[in-house]
Amino acid sequence: MPRRTDRNHAETMDTLRRLGFLVEDLSQLGDGVPDLMVGTPWAFLVLLEVKCDEPGRDVRRVPFNPLKLLTPKQKDWHMRWRRMPVFVVTGPRDAVEQLHDHRNKHFEEMEKTLERWRRFK
Repeated sequence: MPRRTDRNHAETMDTLRRLGFLVEDLSQLGDGVPDLMVGTPWAFLVLLEVKCDEPGRDVRRVPFNPLKLLTPKQKDWHMRWRRMPVFVVTGPRDAVEQLHDHRNKHFEEMEKTLERWRRFK
């Protein structure tokens, strides 16, 4: 029996593909495995859990925390794989923003490591 996905799942997947990302749908695996495996144009492999924003939330008063929407199996999976880049996203825009933030952070860390290496030599 096919597993249910969040209503923004297909839109997130399609948008990422149109933007040049490689996307594999893992949603049918279950057992807490994230929804999407994404290969980025800058050669990173990242996992995404797609969640919908809470219906009826007053965005001016209540900050949204997508981690609250994870099932117990998803939380357990995230804890076991905590060293890997796994992001909880609320749609295509959030996915792209988090992927770019991750890329920028990674490249900043690479630059710092290279600078330390240059000083070491």
